[in-house]
Amino acid sequence: MKCTTPYRKIFQYQIDAKLRSLNIERAKRYIKYAWIVGALNFVLLLFSALALSRSGRVTPATIAEPIIVGLLTLGIYKKNEYCAGVFIGYVILSKIVAILLIGFKIQAILGGLIALVFLYDGMLGAMKYWRVNEAEGKKTKQARLVYGATLGSAAVALLVWIVYTYVKA
Repeated sequence: MKCTTPYRKIFQYQIDAKLRSLNIERAKRYIKYAWIVGALNFVLLLFSALALSRSGRVTPATIAEPIIVGLLTLGIYKKNEYCAGVFIGYVILSKIVAILLIGFKIQAILGGLIALVFLYDGMLGAMKYWRVNEAEGKKTKQARLVYGATLGSAAVALLVWIVYTYVKA
């Protein structure tokens, strides 16, 4: 079923226009920046999880969050746009939860916005990378779908588990 709302058409046109303007080298650079942002996020979450474990305040989220970010970063490193899309959703969701739990902190919001810019460009870079390689016959769409579905679904399953744990508690 194809959605024909005007907003979707405008958004799809903007993505297609940006993809046409990207060359493959710039696309690879965008992917590199996105996985570096993911790796930095992973390291920060890992250190915060270790600090919380030393103080005895371990929750399922402190254990699962670095795993989620690590899986999604690996997916971006492997040039998968599905993992980049899930990572974008994760960053948005984590900033909303942070605002609800601890209040509006301008540093956290700015950090999230900067990460979103790099992750969005990384997602577009991965889309361009796969389109070029599929057109040249180097890579298959099935390989991309299987790898993205594996990492993305593992990360989404952990996210659902975290949300369920918090709602249940």
